[in-house]
Amino acid sequence: MNATLTVSLLLLLVGLPAVHGEGSNQTDTIITAADVPLEIDAPGSYRLAENIVVSSNVEAAILISSDNVTLDLNHHVIRSTTGNGSGVLQNDDFRNLSVHHGRIEGWLHGVGIHAAGMSNSLQDVAVGHCRRGIVLGQSGNMNSCTVSNASVGISTGPDCVLRHCAVFNCNDIGIEIGTGGRISICSVFQCSRGIVARENAVLEMCSTFKNRREGILVGAGGVLRQCSSRENMVGISAGSSVIMVQASAFENSGDGIVAGDDCKIKGTSAALNKGNGIVVNNGCTVTDTAADGNGRAGILVKHSGNQITKTRLFDNGKGLVVLSGGNYIAGNMAGQNANANYDIAADNICGPFIKNGETAPASENEPNVEVETTAAATGATR
Repeated sequence: MNATLTVSLLLLLVGLPAVHGEGSNQTDTIITAADVPLEIDAPGSYRLAENIVVSSNVEAAILISSDNVTLDLNHHVIRSTTGNGSGVLQNDDFRNLSVHHGRIEGWLHGVGIHAAGMSNSLQDVAVGHCRRGIVLGQSGNMNSCTVSNASVGISTGPDCVLRHCAVFNCNDIGIEIGTGGRISICSVFQCSRGIVARENAVLEMCSTFKNRREGILVGAGGVLRQCSSRENMVGISAGSSVIMVQASAFENSGDGIVAGDDCKIKGTSAALNKGNGIVVNNGCTVTDTAADGNGRAGILVKHSGNQITKTRLFDNGKGLVVLSGGNYIAGNMAGQNANANYDIAADNICGPFIKNGETAPASENEPNVEVETTAAATGATR
């Protein structure tokens, strides 16, 4: 689903009173429902005294127009009944905003928390029923936040860090993390796309489940460690030069893992996917990896320059399918695959094959020689 990512801040600004902070060493400035809509234009610590319901069209319930602001929602809710505007809005001119401990909801045409400046921090915040849940600017930090029922759940600028966050029931992207970001122990389910990570991002111990398109998309130069993707359309889709360690892709309706050029995949598992378990293009290394019970190939090698070693391939449509020459293939174990254990094009360098647990005859497995196979890779595996 192609929901727009452009934020529309609707209608005119309506009489925002300025509230001045008391300074970090002073008592928090208290915010009541009568103060909202509110502009904070001085550094300091601010704290909600009660739930806030906004029943008019505003740019924001709370507008941040200063650096170094701490906003404690104090376990209260900021809710809109009109859906227009944002719950908390900071433009990118400002920085060092901290928002924590509360809920933002009902901004159906706007953004729950729009913290566009640099070096902001969000902690223990829940956002629901907004057009966009949370927008976090460059070098921001987010911990233990949740977003539900939005178009885009969480979207960040470059170099942000997300931990222990969860997103569900979004029409478009669950979590979109910018270039060089790091995301750990986060989960996304029942969105269109699960986690979309831009170039050079690092994902650790993240999970995606039942998203309508890709579970995880990671851009060039990214790293995935111990991430899982289950019951999506495609489990994991990786750009070029991605490193993938101890990842898993299970029960996806298409391919489990699709890797771009020059990727390194190690200690990974792709099982029970209706398409191929793992698909690689050019220059990839796949080792110590299992692909079992997939509808098409356990591993499908499309082009050249790949090294496929020490893999386990059982109970697939085919075990290892190689469509092109110029690859190195050795020490793989395949068995009980429906149509073929190995279906390898000519002009590949092959080491030992292991079929059904037994090393193939010497005529087939002498290392560092070119081996031609009589079976051609079929279009059904492509």
